Amino acid sequence: MTKANAQLPLCGLDPSLTATGLVVLQPFYDACTIKSTPLPKGARNVHDHSARIESTAARIAELVPVGALVAIEEPARRAKHGNPDERSGLRWSIIGRLRHRGCLVVQVPPKSAKMWLTDNGNADKPGMIAAARSLAPDGLQIKTEHEADAFAMATMLAA
Repeated sequence: MTKANAQLPLCGLDPSLTATGLVVLQPFYDACTIKSTPLPKGARNVHDHSARIESTAARIAELVPVGALVAIEEPARRAKHGNPDERSGLRWSIIGRLRHRGCLVVQVPPKSAKMWLTDNGNADKPGMIAAARSLAPDGLQIKTEHEADAFAMATMLAA
């Protein structure tokens, strides 16, 4: 760990509209998956989508310590699932809220986080979870692939 980041809370964030992974490594250890509320049936207008994005971003940002150094996963530009416009909206809303809370935010390409944790840029979800669990400090429980991705990014900050 460098002197520059020795006192900052370190966080990894794997944002998603369904389940976001968050890991905090300093000054305490914590991991959680934040699930968003799905849109109600028939709710497909711009206001419903915007409200879902903003409420999810607010819930995520509130869990990040003020002034933290945060590594957030870059968009998976070739993802074939979900809505890229909504994912982008969520990501930028989270970043804006974190900056408002005094956080420094850096981006990490998905393959870099996988390579860092497993030495394989194409590691699968079970491989990421196993690697994160084997490297996590005592007291930090990695339960989901979202938390494993967030753990990889947080440990990159600590290096």
